[in-house]
Amino acid sequence: MVCGILFAFSWEASCRPLRVGVAWRQPLYVMHCTASYRSTFASLVLSTRDSHLTAGFPFFLKDANVRTTEAADKQGLAMALFVAVTGGAVMAFTVVVFGLLGISLSYYLSTLGYGSSETEIDKLIFAADAIAAFGFGASSIALFARVAGGIYTKAADIGADLVGKVEMDIPEDDPRNPAVIADNVGDNVGDVAGMGADLFESYVGCIIAAVTLANGDVALIMLPFYVAGAGIISSVVGYFAMGVNDDADQKQLMWALHKGNLVSSVLVVGITAAIIAQLFEGREMDGWKILGCIILGLVAGALIGKVTEYFTSYSYAPVQSITNAAASGPASVIIQGLGIGMISCVFPVLIIVAATLSCNALGGGYGVAISAVGMLSTLGVTLAADAFGPIADNAGKSMLSPKSQCEQFVGPSLTCCCFRCF
Repeated sequence: MVCGILFAFSWEASCRPLRVGVAWRQPLYVMHCTASYRSTFASLVLSTRDSHLTAGFPFFLKDANVRTTEAADKQGLAMALFVAVTGGAVMAFTVVVFGLLGISLSYYLSTLGYGSSETEIDKLIFAADAIAAFGFGASSIALFARVAGGIYTKAADIGADLVGKVEMDIPEDDPRNPAVIADNVGDNVGDVAGMGADLFESYVGCIIAAVTLANGDVALIMLPFYVAGAGIISSVVGYFAMGVNDDADQKQLMWALHKGNLVSSVLVVGITAAIIAQLFEGREMDGWKILGCIILGLVAGALIGKVTEYFTSYSYAPVQSITNAAASGPASVIIQGLGIGMISCVFPVLIIVAATLSCNALGGGYGVAISAVGMLSTLGVTLAADAFGPIADNAGKSMLSPKSQCEQFVGPSLTCCCFRCF
């Protein structure tokens, strides 16, 4: 944070003639560091920590991992999925609400304090320059939370496996292995706190980019805020659309999670179309081109998700080929796994390139930026499904009894589903 503040001061010294908006850079940097940290830490506490730390919150927001285990054991798969997804939704909606509220407040504050010599368009442009510090603050926290949290996660996982299976010859995730606790904590640090900070930065970053490229056009400046707000409302509806029966299989579980994303995406497109019809009155063609960019962003995000599922699910050929390679020893597994990992990167890159070129043809640089806003507009429901993963995984490792429904459902169903989802 100290380095970022010093950078902001040096940026101020080297910028164009001093403006009021420049004075907001240091406070905005600190504000976004604080917002990013508080949103991710609050999500981690509400999703996984002990009851005495979450006193005063509704019962379904406390100890989501333990409650998922209890729900699966006593009430079945449907309630277990609801509890796990609700725990993930806590983190997801905390991130998007803090992000949209922070960037909206920052942009408003950055337009204040100017004299009569600046026009309204100048104020909007200067404010867009100032809120770049807000995004830089989010990136600073994301760097430490995502990278450091991810390293801790993998170190704890590998350490637990080496000590348990190699040195002590006990099963994976056996409660007799103290390192399993570090492994469980690492899942939450990397996938709840780290992922939240990372996507918090991406979420506000794409809004900042769209506002900056709007170049003072009021309609273009307002649109990314409206799209993000529409995405939050749509994500709430999508969250309630996710549900299964107690006798659901793996495909039905995956469909339950995909259904939430599909519902929220369709709602975002509908609400955005209505907003564009009002904002771009008199220049409808420009508005519909921008709507096309938003749709392209949503479609690109969905396609990348399907490609990821194909390359990481045990139901498809890539993972099965790695399993078959294990027959000839660990060297073959390493080579095959590395090869599959490299191939899996090709298709997302092609999708991103195609979407970028298409959006640039439709709306130029602003079209590319607003497509990213569209892609992340449904972050509330997609991030809920992502944070659902470590909650369900921890629940599967906390089986109450060998013959409980927790073993039947949370382990082989919810946990596997969470790894297939994202």
